[in-house]
Amino acid sequence: MRERLFTMSRIFFKLFLVLLDVFCLTGFYALSLRVRFSENFASYFDPYVFFVLLPTTILTMVVIGGYNRSNDMSSLRFVSEHVIASVVNFFLVLFLIYFLTGVIAARANVALVLIVFPLWSLTVRYMLAALTRKTQVKRSLYIVGAGEQAVDFFHVLKSNNWPQNLVFFDPTQEKDGANLIPGDPSSPIIQGDLIDALETRGQEVDSIVIAEKAEDLPQSLLEKLVSIHFMKAQVQTLYTFFATHWKMVPVSQVSPYWAFEEGFRLNSSLTYERAKRIFDIIFALVGFLLLWPILVIVAMAVRLSSAGPVVFKQVRVGRDEKPFTLYKFRTMVVGSEEKDLYTRPEDKRITRVGSLLRITRLDELLQLWNVLRGEMSVIGPRAEWKKIVDIYENKIPFYHFRHLVKPGITGWAQVNYPYGENDRDAVEKLKYDLYYVRHYSLLLDLSICLKTIHVVLFGQGR
Repeated sequence: MRERLFTMSRIFFKLFLVLLDVFCLTGFYALSLRVRFSENFASYFDPYVFFVLLPTTILTMVVIGGYNRSNDMSSLRFVSEHVIASVVNFFLVLFLIYFLTGVIAARANVALVLIVFPLWSLTVRYMLAALTRKTQVKRSLYIVGAGEQAVDFFHVLKSNNWPQNLVFFDPTQEKDGANLIPGDPSSPIIQGDLIDALETRGQEVDSIVIAEKAEDLPQSLLEKLVSIHFMKAQVQTLYTFFATHWKMVPVSQVSPYWAFEEGFRLNSSLTYERAKRIFDIIFALVGFLLLWPILVIVAMAVRLSSAGPVVFKQVRVGRDEKPFTLYKFRTMVVGSEEKDLYTRPEDKRITRVGSLLRITRLDELLQLWNVLRGEMSVIGPRAEWKKIVDIYENKIPFYHFRHLVKPGITGWAQVNYPYGENDRDAVEKLKYDLYYVRHYSLLLDLSICLKTIHVVLFGQGR
């Protein structure tokens, strides 16, 4: 039964969890009314509560990936984001119920449900994650490819501590029996016939990933893989695998025509683009209104802690590669940018106050002015220094795609990858930026907001 549960399609897995959450939310609410109001509890069972409670709670779980089987729901990061989202949901639901439905008598019951449900939800998802991981570890990941892309993919899997057994197949069967990495006996031994392995050991495979260019695969193998995908095991490209498990786009899977492909949300999001601009303006204005005392305190601290101007100004690259002047509170000694392009750990150029500002991200508050001016958004790729962009444009393929949207104070790359300090980090962060550009949407932006709270609370900014 467990085996069948965790080999079902992702759609049924999500549907199962959604229905389970709906059932439990309803059950917790009814039970709390029954305990509190005894025989008269039915008269307090207001259906309008569910028009708020169910959609907002389910949406909160969607935003944090609570229905995504590929998400590690047992990780500390998921737990912290779940707690943060539950707190936000708690106040949002009570606010909406009080002002929209006028339900007053049962507000305490709703509050109790919003406290109990997250505890139950975390417990269930932790158990599901443990069972899923236990099931997956017993199965293998088959990789079709024995060239450069396969080697790079192997390194990525190892760096992410992929739990499954990795089996590589040479589509041409020319490297059968050789190590994936020549001269490295610790690397996997390449297998020859994928079809034969599936027929003899088909029950052990979890999914198949194509880590080879399509033009390098034999036509007969491609045709068989199509049949296998619909009949025996899921077949994924590197693109779909990275997007599903790590929410990123490998640069090797991007082409000059990438932006023209079907499913690119950015070219059909004009309505959301306008709504996002309105949100940016409101957020910036409210931010200045509420945070002006903090801005004054930070400005005084910067002024008193080191010589130089309070505000740091630098030319950054924005949407469509248009340059603009970015404003931040100064966190380094004057002239530091001329000595090194990157900020290093324990960098001596960072002032004492600057170190605190970077950890708490208070140095970025002045970017609200750039948001108000329309040069930036609250959410988007990091606004890079023009001098660095000029270097990356020549070194990193398709780097220009990240400039299809406005840069942001926070973004998908910023909350998923640490501060970049070399070219390799720039490539890794680009993978997340490309994912953001490809999947540009409200749900993704909401997810970034919650992850940003996690990053700030746990001091992961720099």
